[in-house]
Amino acid sequence: MHLLFVYGSLKRGFSNHFFLLEAQWVGEANTESSYRMFDYGGFPAVIRDEEQGYSIRGELWKIDDTCLSQIDVLEGVDSGLYERSTTLLEVPWDQKEDVIMYLYLQTTKGLPDVGGQWPKSLDLGDPG
Repeated sequence: MHLLFVYGSLKRGFSNHFFLLEAQWVGEANTESSYRMFDYGGFPAVIRDEEQGYSIRGELWKIDDTCLSQIDVLEGVDSGLYERSTTLLEVPWDQKEDVIMYLYLQTTKGLPDVGGQWPKSLDLGDPG
């Protein structure tokens, strides 16, 4: 079994969540503060940025080898779109095993930075 951190279309309620229907929900989590997230339209693109990075909000799932292989295909690992990486989570998670997440390998130039959550929450301003 593997721990998988998801932050985009694999989350509950989004278009690719069906890949996780047989997976075990662990909980909501935040990564360490060393990433940047960009909006690519139908999905987010996360890159590592040790200098200007921030924490990414997402979900943690326990998955098997078959599910991991299917998600590798979805994420375009063999074609160089994403790479499978590991991350540390912010407390209160007591990590005893690696947590897998996918990092975007293509350029993010021109893509809007969405902060630590995708889709970016709408700022409706002061209702008064």
